Amino acid sequence: MASLVATLLSFPPDHYTVAPPTTAIYERDIREYVKQLDKVSASSFVRTVDGQELTDLLDPTRNSIAYLYTIISQLQSVASSKSKPLSDELWTGLSIFCTSFDPIQIRYVGNEFRRLLEHLERLARAYNTVSSRDADVFSNNNPNGFVK
Repeated sequence: MASLVATLLSFPPDHYTVAPPTTAIYERDIREYVKQLDKVSASSFVRTVDGQELTDLLDPTRNSIAYLYTIISQLQSVASSKSKPLSDELWTGLSIFCTSFDPIQIRYVGNEFRRLLEHLERLARAYNTVSSRDADVFSNNNPNGFVK
């Protein structure tokens, strides 16, 4: 499990903050990172590490791709067990991610982002409305453009 956490936290590398990479290096690194994540089983993203959810160990503004993969796996886990409701922690994680993800990272995982949006659509249909606690995801105050 420690190796999974190390993999999740490996992008972006710390040296990017000291010396930003060229576009070609960034693209090479991010594509390699996505290949690594694609090899990880979905069930691995749902496990806890030392009693903490993986989303608690990730920063959605910095580790947007890892956070996206983790939250999608958590949503799939809830969807596959019909009796298990969406936890407040998962709702919070969704809200935080949708209001703070790095769009530059997310453009490299468009299919996964679409899967998240499809999950959100199914949730909205299932709940038949957007609750007040989730309204900020769809508000005009959201920098990533989700609007009512």
